[in-house]
Amino acid sequence: TLIKRYKRFLADIKLDSGELITAHCPNPGRMLTCSDPGSRVRLSLFEDAKRKYPYRLDLVHNGTCWIGVNPNLANNIVASAIHNGYLFPDLNKEKWLREVPYAESSRIDFLHDDKIKTYVEVKSVTYAVDGIGYFPDAISKRATEHLKALQRMIHEGHQSHIVYCVQRPDIVGDVRPAVDIDPNYASAFNQSLNEGVQVTTLPIQFDSEGRYVLLSK
Repeated sequence: TLIKRYKRFLADIKLDSGELITAHCPNPGRMLTCSDPGSRVRLSLFEDAKRKYPYRLDLVHNGTCWIGVNPNLANNIVASAIHNGYLFPDLNKEKWLREVPYAESSRIDFLHDDKIKTYVEVKSVTYAVDGIGYFPDAISKRATEHLKALQRMIHEGHQSHIVYCVQRPDIVGDVRPAVDIDPNYASAFNQSLNEGVQVTTLPIQFDSEGRYVLLSK
């Protein structure tokens, strides 16, 4: 059970045993609509003496569904979707690379290394209002720079994609830029669409126990 999330990267948790622990929270955003005290949570436990916080916060239950609040999991989910042919089925699976340097000081999440390269940036969506997903949930200069880098790849003759990994099934509508939170990102997003950057939404859900990832219908 979540007691509170604080200092952005820490969360106090009460385990089923009654023990109180502090877990690492890998989400750099505000976790709007998915961090209410009293929520059920799922953690990962790492038996590593070098870790200051052995537990990591991965999922929060909002009373309706599990929400994946670890944005790093989104990349692994997208990798699995590519491998299993749910995303980019027409591209050769053997030519995908991960975490490739590009555009000066950036790294692309996925690169399909062919004559015409395909650059794929993954964003985890956890913020929802009335069934609509929004990104980001906090000002993100980094995400805005990613959009500009994707535009540069378009200008160089390649293809660029944003994949919004929607880690909560109660988002049933579009994913939109959160203009009220980060107007600079929203502006860069609209410019990216005009420049030819393509947007793909990957809606997923977790099973009732929060153990497995399923594709949302």
